[in-house]
Amino acid sequence: MVGFEIRIREEFQKRWANPEDIIRENKNIDFGWHFGYYETGVRTYKKAILNMNNYIDRLLEINDNSRILDAGCGVGATTAFLAKKHSKSIFYGITLSSNEIKCAEELKRKYNLKNTKFFQKSFNLTDFPDEFFDSIYALESASFSKDIVMFIKEMNRILKQNGKLIIIDIFKKYNLPNQFCKNLRNKVIEEKKSKNFNVTIDVLKGSLSKEGFENINIRNLIKSKNIKFSHLYFFLFQRTFRNVRYYILEKKGKKRHRSLFYIWWFIYYFLIKYIIIIVSRYRYFSIVTIKK
Repeated sequence: MVGFEIRIREEFQKRWANPEDIIRENKNIDFGWHFGYYETGVRTYKKAILNMNNYIDRLLEINDNSRILDAGCGVGATTAFLAKKHSKSIFYGITLSSNEIKCAEELKRKYNLKNTKFFQKSFNLTDFPDEFFDSIYALESASFSKDIVMFIKEMNRILKQNGKLIIIDIFKKYNLPNQFCKNLRNKVIEEKKSKNFNVTIDVLKGSLSKEGFENINIRNLIKSKNIKFSHLYFFLFQRTFRNVRYYILEKKGKKRHRSLFYIWWFIYYFLIKYIIIIVSRYRYFSIVTIKK
């Protein structure tokens, strides 16, 4: 497991450290932990959460006796939802966090699901056999991969011929407009450590095509108003806050975290990174493609 994945694992380990408290505080855990999917007749967040699971179900078009992988299953709610609906198929869920696996196993026991399997492993390098799955979906997880090309190659390896890959996630529409901005981003925020810093939705499409995927259908769910713009940028604000805080504590040391220097440094990094996010025009996309 690489350093970037260890950081992601630690974040979700802390978030789901006490599943009982989470369940008491958030009744939506049985439905999912994502943005939701709004459409006609779906107005509340709880209904939107449930409707996202229905949306994935419609995209998958599951046949009996299928093997389906949830790549980055989180607490396993979407996996459990689909498993209840399609009892003749088997659903696999993988995630980096053991605490998320505990939540997923709790849902499995709660609904007495015999057709689900959860594993703690990276979706960039699994040990599943070649051409093992009929379909794979990644709901708000692919963007956490340090190397999106590595992710696509692994999904291609374990997906059967004519199998379907679904990616529903946040990607930027544009790279930064000039070399000065790119240099600023690389120097100040050190995104050059991640192979994803140049990934736009067009680059992602090109990578899918290069790895042998065809019939690539991309929908901007912000433009179609199935995802709320305000929810997206509030999430990006929170995520940027956490990432910058983690970076500064790691870089400057925890002993100085209350000093004026730390506060100034934090604001400086945070503002620059959030401005870069705004300029890059991050949007929420649904990508459906077939392996040929």
